[in-house]
Amino acid sequence: MKNSVASSGAVPHRFLVTMVPGFEEIVREEIEEKILGSGSFEISRGKVSFRASCNLDQLLELKCADNIYYQIAHFRIGPHKVDLKQIPNVLRKIKLIDAINYYIGYRPKLKVIVRVSRVGKHTYSRFDASDAFLTELVKRYSFGVGSSEDHDLSFRVDIVDEVAILSLKLTPAEFRYRTSTKQFSSGAIRPTIAHVLVRLSNPQKFDSFFDPFCGSGTIAAERAYYDSARIVTSDINPEVVALASLNVSDRTEIYCWDACQTPLDSSSITTIVSNLPWGKQIVVEDITALYMKFLLEAKRILRNNGKIIALTDQSNSLIKAAESNEFECTQLMTISLHGLHPSVFVLTKL
Repeated sequence: MKNSVASSGAVPHRFLVTMVPGFEEIVREEIEEKILGSGSFEISRGKVSFRASCNLDQLLELKCADNIYYQIAHFRIGPHKVDLKQIPNVLRKIKLIDAINYYIGYRPKLKVIVRVSRVGKHTYSRFDASDAFLTELVKRYSFGVGSSEDHDLSFRVDIVDEVAILSLKLTPAEFRYRTSTKQFSSGAIRPTIAHVLVRLSNPQKFDSFFDPFCGSGTIAAERAYYDSARIVTSDINPEVVALASLNVSDRTEIYCWDACQTPLDSSSITTIVSNLPWGKQIVVEDITALYMKFLLEAKRILRNNGKIIALTDQSNSLIKAAESNEFECTQLMTISLHGLHPSVFVLTKL
């Protein structure tokens, strides 16, 4: 967002955070940890709302969140298309400019967009509602009409049956991708997903950390937000390693290694976190065989009780490989990602 300013944080407001469906509890825990006094949590699929007195800088410290919204107003709207004519009355009662100024800063001719989600039986579509809100915002406040690629303000309206919430997006498009990450390789995960995986590993300052399938280096880049003894990342593809080297921190060691045969010393690693190959964007002839060989090497380099946090949609292959290599294997959660449903596992060296 342009001209963003932090509030004093003196007045409690309600916020909405969106994330990959399946990670709601992890995001709630991060909010409680980083935003003191946060409470009144409401959790639904891919969303966590909460109440807090905080400024914009505090909100932007949330690393597992994809987007953050300031919930401006709750109101009722009928289920019929004719009920959209209530929108001028709704907006008349809302101190919208004050809300914009509180976190972002108002100026004339701001270009706006409106996105609507709708659950329930209505005779209008989400596009009908979006057009109705946008038309009234432009008319009442002299906003300009923006586009997905070019806008200053993004409003969100969530309608469930006859209850609606109007929210203002506080985070720019690049928020969830981090300005430090320059490019993504095929099959890469977003930094927000990588950060969840890192948090699930319970990062400690004495960790010797390793990502053996680093891709764009995103997981290692997110691990660098926490203290560690050592951060190592590698990939078998030299072109991918060159790309990842642009994205990781200066204190990260990056190598071109085969994950199934590394030069790391035995029992030298405390934690492995990785987005394992799924055999989709990057073709793998035999996923089960790859996982078998990788976990055999992981067993060698991990210390006793060392653990692996792994993301994959090849659950059966990973479970089979874990059993074969005598790892304790627990499926933590299943998420929704690009139409697929991969799972997060924790594997512990026995």
